[in-house]
Amino acid sequence: MPVPTSDVIQWLAGQGWNTNQETGCPLVMGPYVPDTPDRIAILTATSGPGFMLEGVTDVCGFQARVRGGQSGDGSTDAQAATEALAYHLDALIFNAAYPCVLASGRVLVAAHRLAGMPTPMPQASDDTSRFTYVCQYLIEVSN
Repeated sequence: MPVPTSDVIQWLAGQGWNTNQETGCPLVMGPYVPDTPDRIAILTATSGPGFMLEGVTDVCGFQARVRGGQSGDGSTDAQAATEALAYHLDALIFNAAYPCVLASGRVLVAAHRLAGMPTPMPQASDDTSRFTYVCQYLIEVSN
């Protein structure tokens, strides 16, 4: 049974992610990417390998897309700040205590990257020069 994205958002907020728009970075459900706010993390459910342990657990995926603030001139300061934000989210996932109980009552057994570290996406053609980093994760949950 798939894990609702809202469960993942609540879990990450409980791990210490600052979701405040003014001081942190809101977590929202994808795949829609809103124009505002600038600093935002979009979580989108993706497929995973499926059932493990003869159906005792299900491995689902999610993509974390972290966008930073405007730089206007494509400065490296804006890119470094966005990279740090993406790496912070990655560290929260990596260093979380497992197993834990999600808002739905299901047990999150483990979470890890599907491949490498968060990486930058090519820049969009808008005039804000916002940098975006993306990473794919797998989560194993009890059924």
